[in-house]
Amino acid sequence: MATITQPGLDAVAPTSGTESIIRVAEVHKYYELGETRVHALRGVSVEVGRGEFVAIMGSSGSGKSTFMNILGCLDKPTSGQYYLEGIEVSSLDKKQLAAIRNRKIGFVFQGFNLLSRTTALENVELPTLYASISREEGVKRANDALELVGLADRKLHYPSQLSGGQQQRVAIARALAMDPKIMMFDEVTASNLIKVDLDGNLVEEPDAPMHRAGFVIHSAIHGGREDVDCVIHTHSKAGVAVAAMKEGLLPLSQHAQLFHGRVSYHDYEGLAIDIDERTRLVRDLGHNPVMILRNHGLLAVGTSIPLAFSNLFNLQFACETQVLAMAGNATLNLPPAGVAE
Repeated sequence: MATITQPGLDAVAPTSGTESIIRVAEVHKYYELGETRVHALRGVSVEVGRGEFVAIMGSSGSGKSTFMNILGCLDKPTSGQYYLEGIEVSSLDKKQLAAIRNRKIGFVFQGFNLLSRTTALENVELPTLYASISREEGVKRANDALELVGLADRKLHYPSQLSGGQQQRVAIARALAMDPKIMMFDEVTASNLIKVDLDGNLVEEPDAPMHRAGFVIHSAIHGGREDVDCVIHTHSKAGVAVAAMKEGLLPLSQHAQLFHGRVSYHDYEGLAIDIDERTRLVRDLGHNPVMILRNHGLLAVGTSIPLAFSNLFNLQFACETQVLAMAGNATLNLPPAGVAE
């Protein structure tokens, strides 16, 4: 799980992988303004595993944009080291950084940054023009990316002919065209997400397609638990591994013991696209703060976003600990039931 050291700056990673794709060590960034030195980053260190989903959060002026620019190879640190897939990119020149950005990083900017006089297809094709691939391959990738985001029928439209949600999807397709190792989203807010009611009807922009299984799971809990204001559902490797164990979550750690007698289980029914499954999801969760979806993943709820995330963090940590302990092939030391309670 990602960790970061910088006052006022936090990295939040609900899911985790096992192989580091980003490693930053003691990175500093400062700017000289006349005789004044302005420190944007002071000794930031972070490691992000392959497959992690990480959010960088902090107050205005805490260094979020500066740090994102360095991670995205748009800028270089004043000192410290940055390794991307084992390559020390902090020492590369501008031309080499541009090549790294083109091949390994996909950006979705807050303002989308679409070229107004080019079609959606041409906007998505743009990064492929700077890569060592044929024009035919570039067009194919652009078409595939637009189809992936549901805009194949809008590929010849100009940005001014698209809604805000459609423009955002073009930007996402452009970021996906080069099959990047890392996707970066600038200033993601609630307005970037689709909003639907409990019946699955789109409430407002952006008009992106709804994820059916996600809707079934989240709408079930929001509709059945009046005390819940936030539902988080993940498919992390450790979470899925524990979800596949008949024993479920074992009280091996303090994090696991937080949920002793307070973790629910829901049997696997296949893809959660059947609206009737909502009743069973609510029944199985009961009044507990977390639930393990058998052979599927993890679910945490809370009366607020911070509380739901805290529940998920502790459940995820407990699952990671259990997987590591069981991988050692040693006899597990389970605490007495009274201690766990």
